[in-house]
Amino acid sequence: RALQQLDLYPTTLVELDRVKASALAARLRRSGGEPVSPQLAVWALPSAKARRLLPALLRAGAVRSVTPNRPLDDNLFAALFPPYTDPLFPSEWWISRIGADRWAPPGPGVPLTVIDSGLDTSHEEFRRRPNTTILNKQILTEDESELHGTAVSSVAAAPANGKGLVGVYPRARLRSFDVSPQGLPTIADELRALAAVSARGRGVVNISFGGSTYFPIEEHAILSAINAGSLVVAAAGNFREILSPIEYPANFPHVLTVGATDQTDEVTVFSSATPALDLAAPGLEIPVASPHRYYPSGYLDLSGTSFSAPMVAGAAAAVWTKRSKLGLTQIFEVMRRSARDVGDLGRDPDTGFGILNIPAALK
Repeated sequence: RALQQLDLYPTTLVELDRVKASALAARLRRSGGEPVSPQLAVWALPSAKARRLLPALLRAGAVRSVTPNRPLDDNLFAALFPPYTDPLFPSEWWISRIGADRWAPPGPGVPLTVIDSGLDTSHEEFRRRPNTTILNKQILTEDESELHGTAVSSVAAAPANGKGLVGVYPRARLRSFDVSPQGLPTIADELRALAAVSARGRGVVNISFGGSTYFPIEEHAILSAINAGSLVVAAAGNFREILSPIEYPANFPHVLTVGATDQTDEVTVFSSATPALDLAAPGLEIPVASPHRYYPSGYLDLSGTSFSAPMVAGAAAAVWTKRSKLGLTQIFEVMRRSARDVGDLGRDPDTGFGILNIPAALK
C-alpha cells in the first residue's frame, strides 16, 4: 500500500534492517538519500528514486518499513510557588489547581525538550533565559499557528524574571526542536526531532501535537526515545465533541498521555477521552507567551490539551530533578499515581488517574 502512494509525496521514508543498513549507505546517498534517524536506520529518499530502488532492497530483505513522508495531520495545531513578581502571575489560575503554589521548584536538572513549532528566542521570556538550548534552526513563518511552540514552552518553563508569566518549572534546562520548518510538520520532521532526543539520553519530552493516522515508523521512533531514557509526555487531543478519535503519539504504549480540565476540575468540552489517558491538567484559558508579530502584547489566553501536557512535562522534569534516583518507569508511575482523583472513582477515560498534583508527586 505504501508503494502505491509514493507518487503522492516528494519524499519517502525507508526504514532499513539495522544490520544491513551500513552496507547500503553509499548507494542511498548516490540516489539522493539522507539519513533521518540513525538509531532506526531511517533514510529519506526522493520518491522517484525510492520507487526504483525498493524492489531490489525488498528482495534482499533489507527493508523494515516504507512510509510516504506525508504531513502528520491537517489539524496539527487545532488548539490554539514562591512570590513571583511577573505581572501575569495572578491570572495563572492553574497554579493552585496543580499545587504549584505549595512547592519550591528546583534549579536546572533533568532536561525538558519541547518538540513543536519554533521557539521565539527574541521574546522577553526567552531572550536572556539561562539554560535554554536550541537544537535546530527555529523558524517563524507567516502562519499564526507558529506561535504554538512559544506558547507551549512558556507554560512549561517561562522564567521568574519579573516579566509576563511564570511556567511550572521556571529554571528548567529547556531544549527546543522546531518540528515544522516548512510550516506543516511531516513524519520525517518528527523522526529527526526524536533522533536528536534519543542521542541525548535521559530527559523529559513534550509533544503537544498529534494525528489520527497510525504510522509504525512513528511508534518505532517514540519507543526508541523511551528506550534511550526519555519520559515522553503527549497531549490527548481536542476532539471530544466528535467522539474522541484515537490520536498518536498520545495513544502509543509507554507515553504519558494528558487531558485537560477547567477551573472547576471538570474535564473540558474539547479534551479527548481515551482509555490510554494517564492524568489531566488545566487546559482552559491558559495565559501563554506569543511572538509579538502575532499579538503585540506578547501574551494571550489559549485553550487545549496542548497546554495541559507541558504542565505535566515541566512538573515531571522538576520532580525527577528533585528525586534523581528514580528510574524512567518509576517517574512515569509517580506522576500519574500521585494525581488528585476527580470525576469517576479511580482511573477513567476523561481524567485518567486524576489531576496533576506536584506536592503529592514529591512525596
